This record gives sequence, structure tokens and C-alpha cells, in this order.
Amino acid sequence: MRNRIAAAATVSLLIGFWFLGGCAKPKMAIVSTAQWTQLESGAYVVGGERLFYGIGKASGLRNATLLRATADNQARAEMARVIESYLKLLSAAAGDLPEADRTEIINALTESILQRTRISDHHYTDTESHLLSLCSLELSSLKQVIQNMGGMDDTLRKNMLTHADQVHADFP
Repeated sequence: MRNRIAAAATVSLLIGFWFLGGCAKPKMAIVSTAQWTQLESGAYVVGGERLFYGIGKASGLRNATLLRATADNQARAEMARVIESYLKLLSAAAGDLPEADRTEIINALTESILQRTRISDHHYTDTESHLLSLCSLELSSLKQVIQNMGGMDDTLRKNMLTHADQVHADFP
């Protein structure tokens, strides 16, 4: 039952982002801001700052507004996938939790964290009909959400914050 509720909440959140129009696999690498178009969604270090990237792609649409909205929504969906994967690894590193509690914590954190993401750049490729969109989030913002999350055990919160940098560095 909880899985259905969690799935419904995730779908509702993604649909909400689509209407609002607001804002993984590579190893962590140090990249310049101009190189993001060559990357996949994941965890990176840019200018000494630890970031998460969600990269969306859209093509084949003649309407520029629709093309941009589609790329932005793809980027947000990629970011949601990256953040959920990261939080699963982080919660495992932070300590042993029952699966039901882990799922509930991850869903609550993911929802709160995704509100802090933003679409930070766009890039047209060879033709004007192919657009890349970059959704980004700083690790420091993610940590801030964990720090301020209500209803979380203090030991778990402390362990998650302690392991956040290392899990980011090891993120697949």
C-alpha cells in the first residue's frame, strides 16, 4: 500500500513540476560549466563545488516553448532519479533502517530536495530543433534539507550528514 502511495506521490510531484515549469551514471568528475552538454545525469564537482546534474533532451518539436518545456521536464525527471538513487545510497551508508522507514524517509527527502532544484542552463545543438536542458542542485542545499527535515531521528540525521560528501564522491 505504501509503495502505491509513494508511486502516486512521485507521479503527482513530476506532473506538478511539469505544470509549474520550474526546474546517472558517470563517475564524479571535475568539469567546467561549458562541458555539461557532454555529460550524463549524475554527481560532479564544478569549480570546487559538489553538484548534482539532471540533463534533459528534447527534439522534433516545432514550437520553441514546447521544446523548452519538454527538455526542462526531462531534466527534472532525471534529477529526481539521481536524487532518489543518491538518497538510497546515503541512507544505506548512514545505518541500518527497516525498509518501510527507509522508503518513507527517502520519499519525503526527495520531495523536499526537488523543490530546491533549478533549471540553470539550456543549449541548442547543431540545429534549433534539438535542445538540452540542465537541472542542477548543490550538495550543500541537499544537506540543508536533511538538517532541517522534521520527524527524522537525530542519529540518522547526523549519520546522513557525516556520510553525504563521501557518498557524493563515490556516486556511480
